[in-house]
Amino acid sequence: MIRFFIERLVFFFYILMLFGVFIGLGSYFLFSRDLPQLPNDLRKINLSLATEVYSADGERIKVLGQRYPVPLEDISPNFTNAIIAAEDANFYEHKGLDHRALMRALLMNIRKGKILQGGSTITQQLSKNLFFSFERNWIRKVKELLIAFQLEATFSKEKILEAYCNQIYFGNGAYGVEEAA
Repeated sequence: MIRFFIERLVFFFYILMLFGVFIGLGSYFLFSRDLPQLPNDLRKINLSLATEVYSADGERIKVLGQRYPVPLEDISPNFTNAIIAAEDANFYEHKGLDHRALMRALLMNIRKGKILQGGSTITQQLSKNLFFSFERNWIRKVKELLIAFQLEATFSKEKILEAYCNQIYFGNGAYGVEEAA
């Protein structure tokens, strides 16, 4: 009786895994043709999104969101370690998707009945910041994940972390580590 139960359980998980593979492959083929092209150098992308504020007479008052790329070696290791600890503790262990963080966030959100945590990795967040709008839907999340996989396959973890530190919003109109400093 126990053996029968275990066999059924294994069969169920096998079917579930197979279903997941088909969903994953289907999503890839469905959405991959609409994905943006990755750049050769992450430092040269999306740096010109500054907002210029002008007075009524046409004089420029302030520039918001100006980005100044900083090489990773010029960023304090304490800062990058803090970013990794806060945003993606398993950054160096995964390939763009952190299954454990995703499951933790899913369980927490189900338990609390509302969205309190996200399971996105640094690479997924970079993908969103570089290529997508901030609308929230599952199609964008799938595309974001596919781009994250491409980023992980194309660039080193150091280049991804550098680009992330130069793209993220720190508040008060400051984008990137240089502007925040």
